[in-house]
Amino acid sequence: MLLERIKNGSFGRVFVLFDKINAGPFSGEAPPGSVGLDTSTPQLLIAGTAGTYVPASGGLGGGGAQLTAATSITVTNSVHKVTGATAIATIVVGTFGAINGMKVTLIPVDASGQSTTTGGNIALGSTLVQFKALELTFDGTLWYPSY
Repeated sequence: MLLERIKNGSFGRVFVLFDKINAGPFSGEAPPGSVGLDTSTPQLLIAGTAGTYVPASGGLGGGGAQLTAATSITVTNSVHKVTGATAIATIVVGTFGAINGMKVTLIPVDASGQSTTTGGNIALGSTLVQFKALELTFDGTLWYPSY
């Protein structure tokens, strides 16, 4: 059991686990959405879709590399500048996968031609405005753009 591994120190870090609503300690496997506290760093961790703990931001921290717009883009951080004129239809979250409620911000740097479109996992087509941040929120199935 996960709790026993924590108690006997076989993780190398100490995690305190809670259920999704933080009602108290959790024992056994960590279901997606469970929260843990890494007391060695300290930072909050969340069990992702595979039950693997990732940083509380969903594995996405800070600004990432500039992305070139494509039908499908892979985000690795919570904020990315975007260049290019291909409509973005699908957003894939790198290593950890998307978590319900996760937010990603795209900042278009080109003067025109950047957009999102439906047909992938984006709920609404949008025309991006140069240097105006577009925040997208994931509901477990689709990304919803802020404008």
